[in-house]
Formats: sequence, C-alpha cells, structure tokens
Amino acid sequence: MKEIGKDTFSRTCFCYEGSISITSTAWKEAALVSSSLLHTREGRIDFGEGSWYFRSMSSDTSPFVFPDPKTTDPRERRLQRILEMVPGTLAWGTLFGMFFLSFFLPVWAAVFIILFDLYWLYRIVFISFYSTRAQLRLAEGKKIDWWERCQMTLRPTEYRDSLEARRKDMREARSRLSIFALSKRLAWRREYDRLRSSLREADRLLALSEPPEDWRSILHVILLPTAGEGAEIIEPAIRSLAEANFPKEQMIVLLATEEREDREYREAKVRYLTEKFSGVFRDFLVTTHVVSAGEMKCKASNAKFAAKELQRFLDERGIDYRRVIFSNFDCDSVAHPEYFAALTYAFVTDPNRLRRAYQPIPMYHNNIWDTNAFVRLVVTGSSFWHLFQSTRREMVTFSSHSESFDTLVKVDFWPVNMISEDSVIYWKCISYFHGDYEVKPIPLPISLNTVLAETY
Repeated sequence: MKEIGKDTFSRTCFCYEGSISITSTAWKEAALVSSSLLHTREGRIDFGEGSWYFRSMSSDTSPFVFPDPKTTDPRERRLQRILEMVPGTLAWGTLFGMFFLSFFLPVWAAVFIILFDLYWLYRIVFISFYSTRAQLRLAEGKKIDWWERCQMTLRPTEYRDSLEARRKDMREARSRLSIFALSKRLAWRREYDRLRSSLREADRLLALSEPPEDWRSILHVILLPTAGEGAEIIEPAIRSLAEANFPKEQMIVLLATEEREDREYREAKVRYLTEKFSGVFRDFLVTTHVVSAGEMKCKASNAKFAAKELQRFLDERGIDYRRVIFSNFDCDSVAHPEYFAALTYAFVTDPNRLRRAYQPIPMYHNNIWDTNAFVRLVVTGSSFWHLFQSTRREMVTFSSHSESFDTLVKVDFWPVNMISEDSVIYWKCISYFHGDYEVKPIPLPISLNTVLAETY
C-alpha cells in the first residue's frame, strides 16, 4: 500500500470513502481520469499492478453537519413545522374530507371511499403476506448455528466441503427411509433445505472479492442506558449477554447512568451489577451523565456522553473503531443467545460493513402478561409491524440495533436535543453517506419490556 495525497489527484469531486477497481495497465492515466470523477476522504484504489491507499489532503473537506432537530432559526423552524404537519394533515384531511365531500359531491365521495377501501384491502394482503414470510425467516434464523458459520468464515472452502459431505450423507439417509414415513421425510426435507441454504451461503463467501474480516478481531460494545430503572430490570439484559454464544473476552458492557438519579440508589444498583458480572466480560464500564445546557433529559444525550467516554477508552488502548461493533440497546433488551454470533457473521462478511446498521426483530415478550389487555394488543401489533418491516430494503433502525463505532464517530453520534435517537441515527448516516447506507435485518428476536401501569 502506498499513500498518495492531493498532489497526485489533480481535481476531485465528493464522496466519503470507497474503493475503485481499475484493470488498465496504464494505471497512471486511469488515476488521473478517476480523480476528476471522485473525491473521497479515504479509501483504496485497486489497479492491475497493485493497490494504492489514498487519503484526501484537500482543504475544502468540510465537517459533516446535520440539521438541528430543535433549530431556533425562525425560517428553518417554520419549514420543519410545515413538514411535521404534512402526515397529520393528510390523515385528518382524508377523514373529514370524505365526510364533507359526501354532501356536495356524493358520487365522487363514493368512488373515493371504494378506492380507499380497495387500497387498504391490498395493504392488508400485502402486509400479511410479508409478515408471514418474515415469521418463517425468523423461525429459520433461530435454527441456524450462527456460531459455526461465524467461525467458518476463516475457512470457507473447508466449510463448504464439510457441508457437501453432510449433504451426501443426508441423501444416503433418505434412501433408507420408508416411503410411508411421511413425518420423517418431511423433517428430512426441512433439514435438507437448511443445508442447501448453508451451501449457498458458503458459495457466497467464496465468491467475495476480498476475504471476510477476521471475526477474532471484532470487539462488541453493548450500551445499556438507564435513568431510574432498577437492577431487576437491567440484570436480565446483562445475563442474556453473559449467556450469548460468543466469546465474552470480545464483549464490553457499557452501563450509562444519569447523575439526576438518586445517588444512593444509583450507586447501589451499579455496585450490585458490577459485582454480579465481575470477570464475565472483557470490561464492564460505567458512566454517569450530567445533563448540560442545550441537552434534553433523554436517552440520546446519555448515549452520546457514554459513547464519547468509550471513544477515549478505545483511543487509550489503540483499538481501531472499524473493528468495534456498537450495539445501542435499551436497558431491558434481552438478546437471543445467537445474536452476537449472527451479528458478527453479517458484519465480517459484508464488504460495506461501515455503511450498514444491523437490526434484530423487536418483540415485546419480557413482561407481556404483566400488563393490561389494551397495551398487550398494541405491543403485539407492534411486533407484527416490525416483522413486516424486516422484509423491506428501506428498513429504519428501531430501539435496539447495532452498527460500526467508526460510523457513529463520523456522524458525531446522536443529537442531544431530541428523544427519538434510534431512528434519527439512521437519517444522519444516510445523509452522511449520500444515500449509500442500509439497515440489514438479523433474523433473530430481541425481547423488550412493555409499558406497565397500575391502571388503564
């Protein structure tokens, strides 16, 4: 690898990072041509004669700025408010419009209502189909040995050979099944289809332009922000991490507390949890956030403070941000035992891992039978909705999700003056990467708490 600066590239346009493949032997001319089309802050160019690493030295590279969600500029605030009103205006306008239109243009009102009903019938069929598809994918994801897949990324050829041998054994086993053993044949078919899926995945690994990242170099940091929740709420979440089918020496728990909590209560909670899980993980970090001027009392400001503290922690130890996967969980998030193996596998096998977020399927299972019937109905509908969302390419991060810490550093983490930090980080990232950013679903559930109250 050779480093080249501004003097090598005569003119530049704008992109953030990437790689270019150029096979022409006249690589110098190709570099000059590509420079007129691409300005990247950093990346790699692969030529026929070798690879060059480049970092832009251009002085016009301005820092990334995301619009302030709570802007005080009157003009910007007016525009924000107008855009905020659009969904509500359309919804209420449709409801009241049909009513008033029926008095003045009844035929047109009838036509609109029929078309509106047909549209929602189509949506019901559409969402039901994809929700069912997502449920089947989730059920299949639970049966996959993600830890095995994760380890085999270092030996994809050997992994494929072992799968091929297993397929041969299964075919021989099928020939010995009685023609009347329908249940056994059905079970064989399911297992065989699962094996074929693994073979396709092994073929995908072998076809990658560059080998997967070494999973042993990956460090997981799990953020659990808390602001008043008791140890009995947080402990199951940390226990699920301790029971994860992934090496704990590659996992750090980051418990983010708030200074505005009662000090005695906070310290007792922290002391209990740190002693309970002492020595289980690589590190158990605790931060205490003090709300500053311009910040809201919300998860986002606490999470950003904790992430900044983590950044200093990583810098002191010389840990590469690009090998750190940051999971922004709620403090009641109970992860599936295979989640971190599946997450690591998805991360190391994706060449665009720094432009991805990874989303498990939120399910409100933790205390669903402790809440009232109305809340139970709402959260069950929400779980179905997230199942459907997992089939969309335009999926947006929600609640507990994971992404590269390097990406979070680039976009300067979360805004500190708004509540919905889980979705706004998606919009910050997609803005930073000019649309080249996606959320990848992990076909495993993560269980959350429902809202509890003594009365309706």
